[in-house]
Amino acid sequence: MPKPNEVWFIFTYKNAEDVVKQFARQSEHSENAWMATHEKLYEYIRTNDQRKSIWDSKRLQLAINGALKTRILFMSTNALIMAVNSYSDNEKIKKSLKEFDLNRNWGLKHKAQETLSRTPLIRLLANKEHPIGKKKGSQTQEALNKADLPFKKLNSLISTKQLSDSHLNKAISACINDCLNINAISEQPHPWIKSVRPDIFIETEGKQICLEFHYTDRDVPGEIADYVLKKLNIYMNQLEDYSGQKVLF
Repeated sequence: MPKPNEVWFIFTYKNAEDVVKQFARQSEHSENAWMATHEKLYEYIRTNDQRKSIWDSKRLQLAINGALKTRILFMSTNALIMAVNSYSDNEKIKKSLKEFDLNRNWGLKHKAQETLSRTPLIRLLANKEHPIGKKKGSQTQEALNKADLPFKKLNSLISTKQLSDSHLNKAISACINDCLNINAISEQPHPWIKSVRPDIFIETEGKQICLEFHYTDRDVPGEIADYVLKKLNIYMNQLEDYSGQKVLF
């Protein structure tokens, strides 16, 4: 039998933490941290006829904690920019980030690893406890502010099709691998859900983890709901095709 699959949706804009917390449960324990909340997502189904034709309450629950296990979390914008700046070999990315006054440390791999290791993503992958509550302090806010314009530049390149987000996924997967010494693979078909190609795929002893990044700069709750529900529908459709029936487990 295939291993259990988790899908983790990751948002990276400046205020993502505040918005993501509306959709995910907070817990210090990795097993329950950042689990998607049925109630919040269902708000965006009940009020939309197109979504109601795809989702009912039971199917959504199966997608969140049944056939799949769904988490919604954030990555600090400075962690993203540092990982991309230090690990990407894409010339367009390098040229774009040179336009900004980034500290030399933001181009060093070991500094990118240090910063990424403090994110919920790495803490979850390492099964570490994650402190509840938003990180405060002038240094944290300064780093987020500094990363905001470079992030918006990359977002503009992606949204206008001048840059594929696959280059960002590749850089992040390399940084994850160096942080945890695991085999995070970017832009490859899922091993058994063949029509799904996660941004980053991670195989562990007990489960398979699909990371889906949304590099939007639209900091509104509806953007999170729209992206998560669209992607989850793709996963559920593929699971139903795989099993030859509606997913009931």
